[in-house]
Amino acid sequence: MGTLSLPKGTKRRAPTMSAEAKKEEEKRAKARQKRKARKAKSSASKQQKARKKEEAKTVIKMAKHKPSLFKKPVPLEVDIHKKLLADPDLPVSKRKLRGFLYWWCNRPEYVKLIKAGDERVSLDD
Repeated sequence: MGTLSLPKGTKRRAPTMSAEAKKEEEKRAKARQKRKARKAKSSASKQQKARKKEEAKTVIKMAKHKPSLFKKPVPLEVDIHKKLLADPDLPVSKRKLRGFLYWWCNRPEYVKLIKAGDERVSLDD
């Protein structure tokens, strides 16, 4: 048995949808897009929560390690990260330290102290 074919010179037409069927299809497509967006948003918020949790752990570790520097905002000396990285007992990785110091030094309380011209504190103090 062979396949059915159209007579020569005729074009195959796509089946037409009624106006109601088109509206239903559009509704389904919108619903799919909404579900996709919701799913993407929830996974992003889960990642943000996990990142915040890790950041909080880093803050606690650093506050325990150097309470004189990280319990409350004090202006830190320039290039303090080099001295912190040289410390063999540092409780966090280099990457986490960089992220922590970025966060710490951009807090509004810290920036106010720097602008006020308070004396910078080193590890030796």
